[in-house]
Amino acid sequence: MADGSMIGTIYSQSFEDWRNSKKWKKIENVSIEANKDSVYKIIDEILKLNVTDKERAAKLLDTFFEENIGLNSGSLDKHISNIEEKIAPRKLTKENLAWHLFTQNPSPARLYRIWKETKEFFDLVTQNIKSNIYRNKWKRINFSVDYNELKSKLKQNATIEDNTPYIIKIKDLTPENVLYFIPQMVNFIPLNLLKSIDVEKNQALKQLRRLFVKE
Repeated sequence: MADGSMIGTIYSQSFEDWRNSKKWKKIENVSIEANKDSVYKIIDEILKLNVTDKERAAKLLDTFFEENIGLNSGSLDKHISNIEEKIAPRKLTKENLAWHLFTQNPSPARLYRIWKETKEFFDLVTQNIKSNIYRNKWKRINFSVDYNELKSKLKQNATIEDNTPYIIKIKDLTPENVLYFIPQMVNFIPLNLLKSIDVEKNQALKQLRRLFVKE
């Protein structure tokens, strides 16, 4: 369930599971909603019919069990007695019987459904986190520069000076000013490293540091 209630009640069946079960669909002449009041109504009828109509009481009680447990008019009293022992010292009331019936150990089929729905829930949460919170993922950029080819493509009268840093802008990245290029070294240094490296012996680095690094 999207509200997480299945995680907190892993040993419970939901009202919807019970109302939509194959066993319940075999019950005739009863129309109910999937809620606590309907559960109390049916259990109250079971407790009353246990005296007057054991066959119907057994059929109604059997709807709360996914597996076939051999519940019929002949075994009803024994099942009721077993339930009384399990819920003791609580008394056999509709509230306590409902508590017992909806906190039974689930079948493997129900555990699988709970696991599957929980997995789908967390897959959805993870996907939303990735798409909404971490939309801008880090990208690794791998490139090289042919210094001679670069000089040949410069505009007329433009030159690349030694000991002069050049900012490289990469489109669609934020910020665009990512690296600076040292021509005589044919090397690149990320701007975010300017604060951590020694710039005392390099005037170009000092200039860049003053421009881009807040001390």
